[in-house]
Amino acid sequence: SSPITSRGVCWNTSPDPTTEGYMTIDGTGTGQFFSSMNGLIPSTIYYVRAYASNSNGTIYGETVVFRTSAPSK
Repeated sequence: SSPITSRGVCWNTSPDPTTEGYMTIDGTGTGQFFSSMNGLIPSTIYYVRAYASNSNGTIYGETVVFRTSAPSK
């Protein structure tokens, strides 16, 4: 019931990423948002999930796994 004070995505190269690692901050409140992850390494598997934080703590969405493409030759 507390308002969302921060939301975005967090990611890492190991499962179950948290906001203690790489993350974006994409506003407050509820609803749709867009996010960009920067500095990703080519040919690497990443785990990413959405998060929302308020005065009660942080909750996370489902983890999505993807591999970045290989570098161009």
